[in-house]
Amino acid sequence: LTRQRVGLSLAETLGDPAISSVYKALRQAVTKATVENRTAVSITASPSVIALLRGPLRKALTEAGDILKCEIGLESRADFSRDRFEITI
Repeated sequence: LTRQRVGLSLAETLGDPAISSVYKALRQAVTKATVENRTAVSITASPSVIALLRGPLRKALTEAGDILKCEIGLESRADFSRDRFEITI
């Protein structure tokens, strides 16, 4: 029995702090936009986090945008650490 791999492995997901930041940022963006009843939201984060959102974790970004019925804006800030991000409504 085999299946096609469609996402990151558990080791990749748990081993990289930037991946944890991605998921945390997406959860907070969805929560904040939902609570404040907004349709536009933006995530500002380190270049490594933004690269993950535009690359291997693009599907998670798309799913979060589908929940909010909007596209989530992304802004890269070189002075942000991998575990720092800001959600702007």
